[in-house]
Amino acid sequence: MESPKSNAPYTKTEQTYKCNLRAGNLFIKDQKIAKITDTGSFYFLKTKRNEFQKLSQIISLRDAYLKLIDADDFSGEKILSDLKYQYDVFVFQYGNLNDKENYQFVTQDIQGPLILSLETPKDGLFVKSQILLEPWQTKTNQPELLSLADGIMYSMNKTNEINIEIISNSTGMQPEEVIKESLSKKLLFVNPSKDGPHLTPKFRFLSGDISKKLQWYQSKQFGMFQPYMDRAQISQSIVELEKVKPPITPFEDLDINLHEPWFPIEVTQSFIFDTYQTITKIDYIESTSKYAVTLPKCKSSK
Repeated sequence: MESPKSNAPYTKTEQTYKCNLRAGNLFIKDQKIAKITDTGSFYFLKTKRNEFQKLSQIISLRDAYLKLIDADDFSGEKILSDLKYQYDVFVFQYGNLNDKENYQFVTQDIQGPLILSLETPKDGLFVKSQILLEPWQTKTNQPELLSLADGIMYSMNKTNEINIEIISNSTGMQPEEVIKESLSKKLLFVNPSKDGPHLTPKFRFLSGDISKKLQWYQSKQFGMFQPYMDRAQISQSIVELEKVKPPITPFEDLDINLHEPWFPIEVTQSFIFDTYQTITKIDYIESTSKYAVTLPKCKSSK
């Protein structure tokens, strides 16, 4: 679905709506779906008309949900009503957000898990979550403290990352308690990055280069989280990584070709000359989809 078309810098003046955007977010520009990169630039996704319409509604759902999180008592009721209406329209047209046909579209956005949380599993099906079933509650009527799981979700919704201070304030727990309990309950995992170890939710922990993460865990260098990483914690994290580790393809099953149809023949000829000091002539035979390779004093076909 994704196809880089532009690397132009993204600026807030180019937004078509008011929500704050960050790396990995989708937005609409010039009647196309664009995605923001880690460097602050963006590229367009190559979409068909029906895909554009579906992604546009997903973006609208995300924006409405984000507005609801920061809504005041005056605007909250209307925003919630809009969110409920948009959700009902989406389900009527495309089915549940968590359906296989929609999941891949929702997760194109970095805040896909937030959008998917509008539904909850029940009896093998996905149904509306409580936020879509209950009426608007003013801030004064809302519970002051959240559970740890909800505090983590609140942090993700607000900042798109794990912010221990936000979780601590929303749950009433001390930062050390937040770290220890979230790790023991497997709500969060210590994840390696170029900026050092950090806490991350399970769906992010089980993505990326799994083999490198396993090697990193074997080194047992967890930085500021070292005091929380005992043998049991390390073992359960490794078990989770092993579950999603891709299998190693045996060498005999690898299909290795020196040349591919999309690759310029001249480059392959130059490579052979530079490597083997041999002049070759390569011709593509369309009728058989094979290549004729001519060597000095030798003729063969691939």
